[in-house]
Amino acid sequence: MRLHDLSLAARVTIGVLSMVAAGTATLLLVENAHLRDVYLSERRARLEQDLETETLQLTQAINTLRQDVLFLSDMLMKPALQARHYDFKIDEGLLMAER
Repeated sequence: MRLHDLSLAARVTIGVLSMVAAGTATLLLVENAHLRDVYLSERRARLEQDLETETLQLTQAINTLRQDVLFLSDMLMKPALQARHYDFKIDEGLLMAER
């Protein structure tokens, strides 16, 4: 069966259906690319927001640890300074006066 054997109406119908199929396929590809770009953009924004939140939490944790270290070092230094000032010995964590 050759194309010239078909009637004009059949040839026009086949041509229009071919153009509609090609247009639909093109539209699907373009829409799919657009949706993928939108998804990636939204995902990138969420990841940036999550990164910012985690950075803030990490910074707060580091600051808290820094304050704890300073507090503990200050608390550990006071008995040693007092012992030196009052001529005490530090023995196993207890302050004992020299006799």
